[in-house]
This record gives sequence, C-alpha cells and structure tokens, in this order.
Amino acid sequence: MASIDDWHDSVVMKTGHMIDSMVIKTGHMIDSVVMKTGHMIDSVVMKTGHIIDSVVMKTVHMIDSVVMKTGHMIDSVVMKTGHMIDSVVMKTGHMVDSVVMKTGHMIDSVVMKTGHMIDSVVMKTGHMIDSVVMKTGHMIDSVVMKTGHMIDSVVMKTGHMTVW
Repeated sequence: MASIDDWHDSVVMKTGHMIDSMVIKTGHMIDSVVMKTGHMIDSVVMKTGHIIDSVVMKTVHMIDSVVMKTGHMIDSVVMKTGHMIDSVVMKTGHMVDSVVMKTGHMIDSVVMKTGHMIDSVVMKTGHMIDSVVMKTGHMIDSVVMKTGHMIDSVVMKTGHMTVW
C-alpha cells in the first residue's frame, strides 16, 4: 500500500471550507484515500483490493456515518444528511448504474449514468464546484475541474480507473 509520503503522486486538493486535504493514490482503483476536514468530512479512509473493499466515513456535519461494503464495486449505498447530501442512492451491477444527488449547499444536482463506469458526468454548483464535465469510454479518460473555492484546478488522466 502507498505510504503517506508518496500520496501526492495522483491528486492533491486543498481548501479552507470543503476539504482541507485530499490525497488519492491508486494501483487499479483506489489504493487508499484519506480526507480530513473541519466542516465537510471529518475523516474518510478507503481501502480496497479491486475497487472498494470497505469504506467507512464519519463526520460531524456532512455524513453521520456511512459504511459501504462490496464484492465488485458498490452493491448499494444510501447516504442521508441534513446539510451536505439530502439523499443519495447508488445501485449497480458493475460500477454505478445511476446516481442522483440533490442538495442545497454542496452540490445542486449531479446525475451520473453509465454502462460500465461513468459515461458522462455533469456537475454544476454555485459554491462547491462551478462546473465539471467528465466523459469516458471505460472509466475516466480525462477530467478537468475548475473552481474558485473548492478546487482551483485538477486534471486527472488514466487508462483504467481514476477517482476524484
């Protein structure tokens, strides 16, 4: 597993409000992800052999507690929260069949539809993310995120997976 020192290899996001620090490192999907923040997410630790073996997210504001367990990707995930995400329901055969997130603060609306992983994702928001457009044949060929608050600029390119 990747050490903390060489996490910067993939993605590093820093912000005062949303995410204080985010580091994503991956061999296939996600080797390990650790997010720490005062407001949004208190702490998130993801460990996986293939995609996500188990994910446990705990937070004071955003998510009270979320536990995801899966054989392949995500069998089913249900997140409910008063601030961040009102309700999210993900169901999938392989990766994610469809995801719909609606929220007043964090994300205005996100709709993901996919045959394999994610065919196209378009996120628009006033605070968090100004606009994100992801298009992919397999997972994500290229992702470009630009924002004034959350993420200044993130560009991820990958042959296999890639999570932001």
